[in-house]
Amino acid sequence: MSACSPKAATRGRAARFAAAPIAAPIAAPLAALALLAAGVAGCSGHTPQGQVVAVVNNQEITYQDLNAEARAEGQGAPADPKILLQKVISRVLLAQEAKNQGLDRNPAYPSDLKRLEQTLLADKLVQSTLKPPRQPAEAELQALMDAHPNIFKDHARIQLLETPLPAGIDVKSVQNLESMDALVLRLKELGSPVTPQSKTVDSADLDPGLAQKLASEPQGSLFLLQGQAQGQGMTVAIVVQAQTPEPLPDDAAHALAARLFAQQQTAAQIQAQVQRLKAAANIQYQPKFEPQQTNPGAAANAAAKPAGG
Repeated sequence: MSACSPKAATRGRAARFAAAPIAAPIAAPLAALALLAAGVAGCSGHTPQGQVVAVVNNQEITYQDLNAEARAEGQGAPADPKILLQKVISRVLLAQEAKNQGLDRNPAYPSDLKRLEQTLLADKLVQSTLKPPRQPAEAELQALMDAHPNIFKDHARIQLLETPLPAGIDVKSVQNLESMDALVLRLKELGSPVTPQSKTVDSADLDPGLAQKLASEPQGSLFLLQGQAQGQGMTVAIVVQAQTPEPLPDDAAHALAARLFAQQQTAAQIQAQVQRLKAAANIQYQPKFEPQQTNPGAAANAAAKPAGG
């Protein structure tokens, strides 16, 4: 049998590749692919071998890269490592083309890259230090549900008609109007025509105070949401056209409350860790960037919003 035959090459390299560390989600398929590649690699100096599974324009892609891709995919990672490899190759090609076009020389690139690195490291720290959230008491779950009726008993789909007020419009000139038609007419007279847009929102995605405001407004009446109320830094004219109640069944509400409780516990751990690190750190601010006092309730409301639906 020729030393360059697939069978001989495979036997000669099997032990070396079997010892390579492979992440659990794709271990078996990647090991098989390694042996297949090894059987061909011995006969050509240009064929990727060892821990290198592909070379794209002289840039190597390794088993570690595939393992990283599998970790990023999580439970949704495809079983076939060749599919993962094609995803990595696509990203490599796009990144190479971006560099060819000089996009890595954009002034914002270094700070964006630094932010990505910091985010990755922070996530790894959180994953390594977080403790599993404790099981909540029934009274704690009920208190959470009572504090957020927009997510639970008053949950609804809300049909809105809305438009931001154009820049330069004095809110006082339109605040007493009672309908969207009247607003559109007034803004046209002022030389700032608008076209209101329909929008459906889930009450669970809203700040509890805003959800309560929308629920209390008479259908068809116009009201103005000013300033930072929607996080947009503008005034928005809104008409509630319809509300469809969708209260959660008891079992679904209980499961969601338990999930939100766990999210709050996790958020509290992270916040406590950040506070400990801040207390031990030497942080100096330019005067105008000195931190303001925060509202503890805002963080609680944010933590209580469902993550991932």
